[in-house]
Amino acid sequence: MFAMCLTNKKVITMKTFKRIFAIVAFVASANIAFAGGKAQVDIIPLSNERAVVLASSEQAFSLTLRSKNGQVVYQEKSTDESNYKKVYDLSKLEDGEYSLAISNKDFKATRNFKKEGENITVGEHYYAAAPVFSFRDNILRVSYLNYQKEPVSLNVYEDNNLIYSKTINKDFAINEGVNLEKLRRGDYDIVFSNEEENYNYTVNK
Repeated sequence: MFAMCLTNKKVITMKTFKRIFAIVAFVASANIAFAGGKAQVDIIPLSNERAVVLASSEQAFSLTLRSKNGQVVYQEKSTDESNYKKVYDLSKLEDGEYSLAISNKDFKATRNFKKEGENITVGEHYYAAAPVFSFRDNILRVSYLNYQKEPVSLNVYEDNNLIYSKTINKDFAINEGVNLEKLRRGDYDIVFSNEEENYNYTVNK
């Protein structure tokens, strides 16, 4: 796949080859980490009062039902990896929009639904994967699968002071690197954010 070429085309040196290989290896390992924590949730209406909730996760997870304004209506935690199935009585829920989410340390799956009179309308499935951080040779790297294709931000703090900030466009596969070589020795807090979640990582330089 990678070959030395003596024509006018750009020559791929061994140094370049190693760099490409390192990037590919990093992205591959990130994708494996994402896949390992995948979760799913589904809602199947049985009537205007009852619905079956199905959930699966490869890790222990928490299940949370929230109203549109973010208020927690119900919450439950599993003790291990499991396939979850339970019938819920929705008769006491007020009409409105809700979100049902299961989350583990690596992955979050959300299903929105709307209760309106005797009707329950189930929305699309939304996924969110935790980013993968690494720090080596003074380079901070972040890999993230942006399922919602929404803007995300990468911020670096020193003693609660913001010293670096970048908004990243709506790409699906995000691989970002920041050179921290010129920073003095110490601890730095990394915050990677989307519209709903903040993911934190600490760099010891």
